[in-house]
Amino acid sequence: MVGRYLDSDPELAVQHGKRAYDLAPRVPAIREIYALAAYRAGDWRAAIREARTVRRMRGDDSWLPIIADCERGLGRPERAVAQLSDLPGELDDAVLAEAGIVLSGAQHDLGDEQAALAAFDDGLLRTGQNQVWAARYRYAYSEQLRRMGEVNEANKWLQLAIATDPDNETGALDRLEEVAPGLA
Repeated sequence: MVGRYLDSDPELAVQHGKRAYDLAPRVPAIREIYALAAYRAGDWRAAIREARTVRRMRGDDSWLPIIADCERGLGRPERAVAQLSDLPGELDDAVLAEAGIVLSGAQHDLGDEQAALAAFDDGLLRTGQNQVWAARYRYAYSEQLRRMGEVNEANKWLQLAIATDPDNETGALDRLEEVAPGLA
């Protein structure tokens, strides 16, 4: 039921996740789905608690970006930066990209736009992989460039995000139509 409502009604998904948790609190998969539902609904306290628990239960560092993003949601961007400052080397590109997006956002929250831009890894930006994570990464990079007044460069990276995201899962095409209608 959590999966059924995760996109359409996150609050209801959280209720189902909480009920499943009440019935089976020691099952990692239950804690994981509850964490994701709480995260999607913006219940940062529940999401961070459950994400930390899942990370501990499974020994899975791929939860670090979600944990750090919850710190941002709780108004603690400095903790998000600290959380992501020393990532384990064995994380896959999708997790590293998500960590870069969250780190950039946390640096922006702290008012350090140069550090927000530096959070993006050139290797991940220039990956040849046509994956949604790569499109999300390029889109976020584009938005940071736009915040810094680099409009032409931002539009270039937004177009690259679109090329990586033919189904427009990220909404990059909609964003380009909004900011530069002639380029879309």
